[in-house]
Amino acid sequence: MIELELKYKVSDFPKSLKNLEVLKEKFQSDIYYDTKDFKLISGGNFVRVRNGKRLEFKLGTIDTTHLYCEEKNFELNEFLSRQEDIKNVLLATGLTNVKSANSFEEFLAVNGFEVLAPIDKQRKEFRLGENITVAVDDTKGLGLFVEAEIMIDADRLTEVEATKAKNLLQEKLKAFEILNEEAQEVRVGYVELFLMEYNRPAYDAGIFKL
Repeated sequence: MIELELKYKVSDFPKSLKNLEVLKEKFQSDIYYDTKDFKLISGGNFVRVRNGKRLEFKLGTIDTTHLYCEEKNFELNEFLSRQEDIKNVLLATGLTNVKSANSFEEFLAVNGFEVLAPIDKQRKEFRLGENITVAVDDTKGLGLFVEAEIMIDADRLTEVEATKAKNLLQEKLKAFEILNEEAQEVRVGYVELFLMEYNRPAYDAGIFKL
């Protein structure tokens, strides 16, 4: 499955969502990693550890619009048994000579990975329709954002299907009065927003720009 996402910066929590059931409410702490010379983000790829428990890859090289990406996830407590799969994902991003290790911490060190950005946010999730979710994120140091997501079958991913999905998301957001003249579309992720503010060399090396 491919995740298509739209993001908007907002000044206040959307009133229309206050009447909906909260699907999930959680705190998310993401630590993003990259090499010293930013080989991952320069190719539109991201590696993060979420809440210290799960290794997640967001592979965006097929799309420079930042609308959708492919995801691969691994539980960190299964690192040793899944290490070859993890290495193969990294090799697919263009990295070479990915080395094995006896622990995840050692794996980061021997492959030259460093912390790129810490992203902390308090998130509330809602459902707006079949296969459509909306999250409101209060993101440390960045502000309040609304993210709308829809999943697309990877086998059906075409420009036409992506456009249909984007239009459907926008229609839902307008219907719930989330998408209005005060909402500012953001076509980059929290990582780019963070890097633009706190790590300009890394932001400049990335392919996604505000």
